Amino acid sequence: KLVDCARHNNIELFTYSSVEAVSGEPGNFKVQVRCKSRYVDEAKCTGCGECEKVCPVERLNEFDRNLSARKAIYRPFPQATPNVFTIEKRGLSPCTDACPAGCNAHGYVALIRNRKFKEALELIRETIPLPAICGRVCGFCEEECNRANVEEAIRIRALKRFAADYEMTLQEPIEPPAVPAADRKEKVAIIGSGPAGLTAAYDLAKQGYQPVIFEAMATTGGMLRVGIPGYRLPDDILDFEVDVIKKTGVEIRTNTPLGPDLTIDDLLNQGFKAIFLAVGTHTNRLLRIEGEELEGVLSGVAFLRDVNSGKMPKTPIKDKVVAVIGGGNTAVDAVRSALRLGAKEAFIVYRRTKEQMPLNPEEREAAEEEGIKIHYLLAPIKINGQDGKVTELVCNQMTLGEVDRSGRRRPVPIEGKTTSFPVDVIIPALGQGVDYTLFEAGVGDLALKWDLIDVDPVTLQTNIPGVFAGGDATTISGGYVVHAIAHGHEVAISIDRYIRGDDLASNRKASPRQVAAMPEGFISQKPPQPLPLLGVPERTTSFKEVEAALSEDEAVKEASRCLDCGVCCECLQCVAACEAKAVNHDLTDTVEELHVGSILFIPGCSLSDLSNRYQYGYAKFPSVVTSLQFERILSASGPFGGHIQRPADGKEPKRLAFIQCVGSRDEEHDYCSSVCCMYALKEAIIAKEHDPDIHCDIFYMDIRAHGKGFDAYYDRAKELGINFTRCRPVKVEELKDSKDLRIGYLDDDGVYKTKEFDMAVLSVGFQPPAETKTMAEKLGISTDAYGFAATNPFDPIASSREGIYVCGPFSEPKDIPETVMEASSASSQAMVYLADARGTEVSEPELPPEKDVRGEPPRIGVFVCHCGKNIGGYVDVPSVAEYAKTLPHVVYADENLYTCSSDTQEILKA
Repeated sequence: KLVDCARHNNIELFTYSSVEAVSGEPGNFKVQVRCKSRYVDEAKCTGCGECEKVCPVERLNEFDRNLSARKAIYRPFPQATPNVFTIEKRGLSPCTDACPAGCNAHGYVALIRNRKFKEALELIRETIPLPAICGRVCGFCEEECNRANVEEAIRIRALKRFAADYEMTLQEPIEPPAVPAADRKEKVAIIGSGPAGLTAAYDLAKQGYQPVIFEAMATTGGMLRVGIPGYRLPDDILDFEVDVIKKTGVEIRTNTPLGPDLTIDDLLNQGFKAIFLAVGTHTNRLLRIEGEELEGVLSGVAFLRDVNSGKMPKTPIKDKVVAVIGGGNTAVDAVRSALRLGAKEAFIVYRRTKEQMPLNPEEREAAEEEGIKIHYLLAPIKINGQDGKVTELVCNQMTLGEVDRSGRRRPVPIEGKTTSFPVDVIIPALGQGVDYTLFEAGVGDLALKWDLIDVDPVTLQTNIPGVFAGGDATTISGGYVVHAIAHGHEVAISIDRYIRGDDLASNRKASPRQVAAMPEGFISQKPPQPLPLLGVPERTTSFKEVEAALSEDEAVKEASRCLDCGVCCECLQCVAACEAKAVNHDLTDTVEELHVGSILFIPGCSLSDLSNRYQYGYAKFPSVVTSLQFERILSASGPFGGHIQRPADGKEPKRLAFIQCVGSRDEEHDYCSSVCCMYALKEAIIAKEHDPDIHCDIFYMDIRAHGKGFDAYYDRAKELGINFTRCRPVKVEELKDSKDLRIGYLDDDGVYKTKEFDMAVLSVGFQPPAETKTMAEKLGISTDAYGFAATNPFDPIASSREGIYVCGPFSEPKDIPETVMEASSASSQAMVYLADARGTEVSEPELPPEKDVRGEPPRIGVFVCHCGKNIGGYVDVPSVAEYAKTLPHVVYADENLYTCSSDTQEILKA
């Protein structure tokens, strides 16, 4: 019937769709149908399954009742109608949504989990041209990881680093994306080789432009080079990343600062069509307290620049007591560097609490491991000295007051309470600003705000046409490397539009996507993989990199902790694999309006919820399955090919227990689900047909064998040796060593007994599907107290709204013959409102022209059907198919699981 419906010329199927609204009256209804996007073009998809093979995301397979796995791109079963694939999306994964640069964290984590390391790095590089750097210093995405709600966030940063470092271990590095020949003559000047400048240059080079980076220092990298110590970011890693970008055709000129010798006007006169200011923030903000001018007060930025350049600070650090003021990365980098330079003691003074530190907790914990103390709720108010040198730091004790603009409670001084520290060196690290010493002479009338470059928040253009700015030097800085990378991408878009003469702001703000929620259901705990770290003694005496990369196995295990919150990770492996070009992740839902005369609402039913029926051990003991799960176990197309086995360990059960009336005839559902008794008999009998040695026990309250054929079936079950025990079991326990089950029950005499089984099958009752309440409201029909359709006993197919009919178990639980009978009745009733239009909307099928085959030799096709155990259990199907090939005039012979299915008919057509 399903095949007939799918192929019928006058039946239009709307699969993967839902009704949005119904209006009108009987004979003239308007129905709005939302067709959900499959992200696969049905007209192009051939159902070949190549996309499924490369998908890195696995989900539990609903069709097999979660006994097997499927991919995020899937087809429910081989005979599905239509025979096309669908991509499941539940929104954008929180980690991906959190990245300002749009890096697909979920995607590369999923690829690493599948050991596709090269593909993972390629995916990262689509948005992060500095993966090895970000893999060491940026964990922005981890803050939103849903796994943190279970135990700890996934080590996404470490996985990014693993993918990037994997490239360095290869004999031949992974080639960067193909870059077109520089077919555009326009040159673009980029001032600064930090993350924003490098990213913009990388993007522009890929578009065919000729970007030139002007760097004031002798080395590339900007603050990445001089602001982050080598124990976090070694120079060779930065060099490697810059070299990859240079291979795309980016030119970098060092020792070339913007200033009086090179101004914006000079660059424009040299033929540069646009300019990007990515100058960074290379100066320290002042403390503005007494004593700041004393010898021994060092700028945090200047101190790190000297350390990272191999110079000694102007005030020696060795054997000195060093106080660092601040709570961000610069402060922690400075204090840890001071320790490595031989400081007698190094500590941090911070005016807020530990929870308010704008810092990756890993960095704070690493500092504390190295013996660094952090003093919270202290604000410097004075620096004392002797002979012009620092001797003491005086701080006011603070308390938290009202919430300020940052969303944190503002620190408020406690009047009269101070704390003093004897110190030799003080390093303020309170924030950074733009160094205007040379820069100001080169920029002319550039507009500033808060001592930062004022830019348009969308286009990042300054007040000077064709001059753009991004990164920490702007009013929209986010403070992280990844924010600067995001600015680089946006500036590249703006510059391309500016040169082409297009509108800079048009369609720049994408519509916000729904962020995927925490996956429902039980989630087992998986502790994170420990990061490989140098020992503390070795760390504090050198600038060796503290953290090493995860091994391949460690990376795969860590990536396996991912919850796949959004389901599809949008890695686009399926797009590359689809030769028919059917996969399109940009497809959206569509809404169609249908004009119909009558409506049949047939949503079927669901199994009762077992989450609060703990006594049976479902979802706790793997040897306890539901009746529908056992149906799939018995099926030849099921997860085990029709072989009866326990899902957890594959053991062939010899003792099966069937427990009746689970989820019906109880306090929550006091109605009888009607069919559970007989389908338990059917499953027990089929189990005996599969394996005559299986012993089956059915624990029942009543057997609804209402009629001659039902009674005969019941008698047959007893003849086969199926045992019936009249009771409702009290509890199910698991035997730990064997995973077998012990079922406790009361016999007819009220005596408590136990019996052991290999497996238990719960005959679960029916309830209306969860979505039917909403659907009934849209249709304007009433439901009863249980959620089933409210109908008249003397007109059981008519809903409460004229012209809308119901049938099947949605009106009440019933079996297949009753459902078929009701469906026939409902369709007859529906045709009453269609009588006037009968024959006006139908079309006749166009048949191919007949071919005269007289005189041609016969051509015989043989399709040998397994039909589950019905044929395959008694006939050697492969041998029959092979034998048929030897017979005269047989031009095709093959075996099929179900010869009557639509895929076999496709073979006939071909």
